[in-house]
Amino acid sequence: MLTWSRFEIIGHVREYRTGQRCQNKGAGTAEFVDIRVALAQTLTKNINGLELIMVSQAELISDVEDPMALFEDWINAAKKTEPNDFDAMSLATATPEGFPSVRMVLLKGLGPEGFVFYTNKESRKGEQISKNPRAALCFHWKTLRRQIRIEGNLSEVGADLADQYFATRSRESCLAAWAAAQSRPMSNRQDFENLYRENEEKFRGRAIGRPSYWSGFCLSPCMIEFWLDLPHRMHDRLCYTRDEKGWTSQRLYP
Repeated sequence: MLTWSRFEIIGHVREYRTGQRCQNKGAGTAEFVDIRVALAQTLTKNINGLELIMVSQAELISDVEDPMALFEDWINAAKKTEPNDFDAMSLATATPEGFPSVRMVLLKGLGPEGFVFYTNKESRKGEQISKNPRAALCFHWKTLRRQIRIEGNLSEVGADLADQYFATRSRESCLAAWAAAQSRPMSNRQDFENLYRENEEKFRGRAIGRPSYWSGFCLSPCMIEFWLDLPHRMHDRLCYTRDEKGWTSQRLYP
């Protein structure tokens, strides 16, 4: 009975795949080579089959019709596992000339229309959005080893919705929104704190309204890509694109 080590078997499979053959050198050699080739063929099929089984058993991304529903499933899972800010996302914007900038913000609204975040409209990102209303988002949850990338167009939310959200913020956060001239140069920290105290006195004993320069934006997605970490960098990527007919999905090589 012929016995080979794991490394010898791999070598024989590799030899068969590359078309290498040993020369017959005497009686019985041809028979040995035939046995080795036949076994290599069988092992090749088994190895390929094993690889297919491994992939099929992995927790691949579900190819559902509605990527927004899949996003909700993933972010709800992240809410249970992430230690901080499960709703944190990178927001990339760019100037009309194409110079990009990126920062972390929080997702504060989700619906059929898209993904909502809030900011000072006079900030750097606010100015870029006003001139180039396109952006990209990226969620990355280390605990789940998952990532979602989103691209689309931006539009400002209605004043009523912005007012409703602003009213849910802590009083201190509302005062900070009035005091911060976001993205503009600051001489020293004390100036910022003084502006905070001035607004604290201004609004003492009454509700703090939303500044006119502070609002929200909704990113309406035209592309959503889901990414799942798998062993050996053989990750799973499922990309959805949207046109006038709706969403279409396509798996991508990692």
